[in-house]
Amino acid sequence: MREPINQAVIDPDTAPSTSNAEMLTRLLKPTEVAERLGVSRSTAYELIQTGDLPSLKIGRCRRVLLGDLARFIEHQAHITLGDAE
Repeated sequence: MREPINQAVIDPDTAPSTSNAEMLTRLLKPTEVAERLGVSRSTAYELIQTGDLPSLKIGRCRRVLLGDLARFIEHQAHITLGDAE
């Protein structure tokens, strides 16, 4: 099993391949969210279901805006760093 990548250290505003337009329009599947967070698919769905991670419903599918995921990661990083101090 591979090690999950800690995406929280990546600043979405300065990531070289992510434009502001893409942050507002790129939709991720819950499985893609899980991969980026290094968590299980079930955990990703739980974050979406509880509203901790905003999502859109398109037909029967759930999608997460890349920008919303970036804000979620940033928020979690601030919480974690705040607890450490």
